[in-house]
Amino acid sequence: LADAEADTFWCLSQLLVEAKESLAGDAGLAAQARRLHDLLRTFDPPVAELLAAYGLGALPALRLGAVLLTRSSFSLAQCARLWDTILADPRRFEFADFVVLALLVMSRGELLQ
Repeated sequence: LADAEADTFWCLSQLLVEAKESLAGDAGLAAQARRLHDLLRTFDPPVAELLAAYGLGALPALRLGAVLLTRSSFSLAQCARLWDTILADPRRFEFADFVVLALLVMSRGELLQ
């Protein structure tokens, strides 16, 4: 059990280093926000325009995703599967943009009301 705990801690440490490198500073967050906004403009222009009108067009995807995930009704199993998919993908932080995009599209009706 001690080995499993050490291995788990090492994996988490490496993931956090990767996240820090990927999103370090304002430039990383701005790039992520632009990617998400570009995706949203491509897949759902009315929602992209709505968010931009309220000054949320450049909201970093992680913060927006966190808000959407807390408002969604995901089971623990669904959350575990989602995180497993994000962490298993070599381009995980770009893939996370697609997760946030999907959450926005799922919430489209509520957003446009």
